[in-house]
Amino acid sequence: IDICFLAGAFAAIQQSANYQRFPAEYSDGWAWWTLSDSWEASTLFTVIFAQFVSGAMVFSLGDEFRQAVWRSWPVFSLSLALFGFTLFLILSPSNPLTRLFHTASENFNAPGTDSPAWKAYQEAGHPAADTSMPMEMRGVLAALVIANALALMLWQKIGVEGAFGTAIKTRFPTKRLLIG
Repeated sequence: IDICFLAGAFAAIQQSANYQRFPAEYSDGWAWWTLSDSWEASTLFTVIFAQFVSGAMVFSLGDEFRQAVWRSWPVFSLSLALFGFTLFLILSPSNPLTRLFHTASENFNAPGTDSPAWKAYQEAGHPAADTSMPMEMRGVLAALVIANALALMLWQKIGVEGAFGTAIKTRFPTKRLLIG
C-alpha cells in the first residue's frame, strides 16, 4: 500500500507543469544534504515520514491483546502532532521553517540561489526559473498522505483483523511448537 502511494506521489509531481528534475549531476556527492533542494526530496520526506507516523498509529489501533493507541494520550497526541507537522510543512508557503527543512515551497533555482547544485546548474548556462512547488501540487501530496493513512487503517481493520484475516488464519493455522 505504502509503495503504491509513494509511486503515485512521484508520478503526480512529474506530471506538474512546474516540475523540473533536480540536476543531481551538478551536486557534490560528499555534500549529501544539498540533494534535499528538490521536489523529489520533499516528496520523499513528506510521504515516507507520514507513512512512518501513520504506520505506527495503525499498528497500535488495538486488537484482541492490545490496548488502542488513543488510550495513551501522550503517544496519541505526539503522533497526531507529527502527522500535522508533516502536513504543515508541505502546505505552508515559504517561511523560516520550510527553509530549515528545505521544503519544495522554496524556489531553489532562483537567481543568486544558495543551493550549490542549482548554483552550478545556472553557472553551466541553464536559466534560473521559479521551481517552487505550486500550492495545488502540495495539496495533492497532502491528500495522498491522508489517503495513504486511511487506506492503511482500512486494510488493518478489514483485511488483517477482519474477515480476510480470519479466513487466512483459518485456512493456514499457525503450528506452534510446544515446549515442556
